[in-house]
Amino acid sequence: MTEGQIALAKDRASRAKDILESEIMGEVFLAIEKRTFEEMLRLAHDDDAGRKHCVDKVNAIRSLALELKSIVVAGLSATRKAPTL
Repeated sequence: MTEGQIALAKDRASRAKDILESEIMGEVFLAIEKRTFEEMLRLAHDDDAGRKHCVDKVNAIRSLALELKSIVVAGLSATRKAPTL
């Protein structure tokens, strides 16, 4: 990895970490999940498509958080030098 690529990875990791640690973003993620679960509880008992839509929405939010975490890990990995034998 070149120095430029390492710097870019570090910058992206820093920005992703800021988003993950942001109080506002944490509240947004939780609010969307809570609202979606409440919506799911209000659905008719036979509304499988509606329930699937709600589950997909929650999974999308969780996937977003996981992707941000993977950017942080990639940035940390980029800054470490490979061991020499």
